[in-house]
Amino acid sequence: MLRKDFLWGGAVTAHQSEGGYTERGKVPAVCDLTVTGKFSDFKDGIDAYHRYKEDFDLYKELGFNAYRFSLDWSRLMSDENTYNEEGFAFYDEFIDELLKRGIEPIPTLYHFEMPVFLHEKYNGFASRKVVDIFVELCKKIVDHYSDKVKYWIIFNEQNGILQKGPKMFFGAVCSEGENPITLDHQIMHNTLIAHSLINEYIHQKGGYVLG
Repeated sequence: MLRKDFLWGGAVTAHQSEGGYTERGKVPAVCDLTVTGKFSDFKDGIDAYHRYKEDFDLYKELGFNAYRFSLDWSRLMSDENTYNEEGFAFYDEFIDELLKRGIEPIPTLYHFEMPVFLHEKYNGFASRKVVDIFVELCKKIVDHYSDKVKYWIIFNEQNGILQKGPKMFFGAVCSEGENPITLDHQIMHNTLIAHSLINEYIHQKGGYVLG
């Protein structure tokens, strides 16, 4: 017998499922740079941006009581100093529809969806500046949803940020003459700092961090 509080459901990323590539203020994300030729196109996903209510009805029919998804950073921040309130409004509706169906929302705060403008300006998580921007965004997110969300995931596959190559562009660019191992260590150091600061803030607000 499963415990009454056992959570059973599914998990997706925003960039693989939502679509709505430029709707309501969304800007390009680093994961969008992985799209080439015959490979999958994150611009469309499975069109969950427009069809999530239909999806949630199916989840309820399947007996899901939890759903893990990512909050797309590139939908929530349209410029370095500008939060996209329309992006927050979308996730307001998204989370409310889950709760209406008795499904526990479990958001992931980073799933390879950093806005390209931060990657280009600061070289992504190689920069402590980006850590500070991300932490402040996450604090805003937690403040905004702490009355609706109990469980959080901070980083999905944190080591995945180090992936490189023509089909993977999640991490920082290693400049000529720079030691790639040193760069990777700096990225991991910075993301661990981000994780610890966000983890502490979530706990202060009465939430729980999974993973």
